[in-house]
Amino acid sequence: MDLRLPRLNKIVVSGRLTRDGELRYTSTGTAIFNCGIAIDEGYWDKQSNQWVNQPIFMNVSLWGLQAERMSALLKKGSPVVIEGGLRQSSYTTKDGQNRTTTEIRADKIQSLEIVNRGDNGSYNNGQGSSYNNNSGQTNNYNNNNSNQQPDNQNRNQNSNQSNTQAQPKRPEPDFINDDVPF
Repeated sequence: MDLRLPRLNKIVVSGRLTRDGELRYTSTGTAIFNCGIAIDEGYWDKQSNQWVNQPIFMNVSLWGLQAERMSALLKKGSPVVIEGGLRQSSYTTKDGQNRTTTEIRADKIQSLEIVNRGDNGSYNNGQGSSYNNNSGQTNNYNNNNSNQQPDNQNRNQNSNQSNTQAQPKRPEPDFINDDVPF
């Protein structure tokens, strides 16, 4: 009996970029965006009664048109969710030693950064969007629906205004991006 496992190589991680990404092109003109991600991992130390961080650092590559788009959006410290698969490659160093590296070959990168809040109650700054390497579609999360009837538009505008006024403003973080170690 021959038991065959399905070919499944899928990974989904969240974290922050450890460096500004590098955009380069192959000899055929295909864009490649390379960056690094720190994935938060850790444990609770019972002796010290504190959380101990042990981040996992991975290299990431995204190919194609999405690579160009994400290189313009993402910077060091940007929070992201990455979907893709693991890729392993080998090389020989100058002194003749064989090395193996593992990286994430991204199919989709989604920025989690929210900068400002629009008048209609939605967060929209060109970020908070994702680019799927398979379909090339962009998803901007915006509650604005241009196909509504005029009566519904007025009603929704009034309810959005009251909802916006009732919601407290989110406090700004008390740290600067340069203070973040990655």
